[in-house]
Formats: sequence, C-alpha cells, structure tokens
Amino acid sequence: MDVGETVQFITGKGPVMTVTEVLTEVKDIGIGVGNVRCKWWDDTEKKFKEYYFMTKELRSYEEGPPVRVGGHRST
Repeated sequence: MDVGETVQFITGKGPVMTVTEVLTEVKDIGIGVGNVRCKWWDDTEKKFKEYYFMTKELRSYEEGPPVRVGGHRST
C-alpha cells in the first residue's frame, strides 16, 4: 500500500478510501487499530472520516464496468 492509493475492504463492501499514511508499526489511538490510515467521505454524516486498518483488511480498488440501473448507465 502506498500513500494516495485508492483502496477498499477485501470483501468489496464499504467505502472507497484513500490511503493517507502507511506505518511499519500498528497504531491504536482511538481511531481503529492498524498500520494503514485511510480517509473517505461519509455521505450520511456529510463529513470526512479517518481510521486505521490492518493491511490484510484492504485491497486496491478496481473500478468495475458501468452498470444500468433503471435504464440509466452509471459513470
């Protein structure tokens, strides 16, 4: 993982996030436990969130092909 990389959970669920910090040690400072700090926009709360995750929980985000919903193509 590199700073600036776009990632998501290995399950493919959850937010698409940007890596803002990669550490050699695991942090536990009240915003998650891990060595990769990620930031993303939360539409529900209308604010950015940051959290630490373990490297093994994340994978590089790969945008999928456009899909049709109700006759409209996503971008």
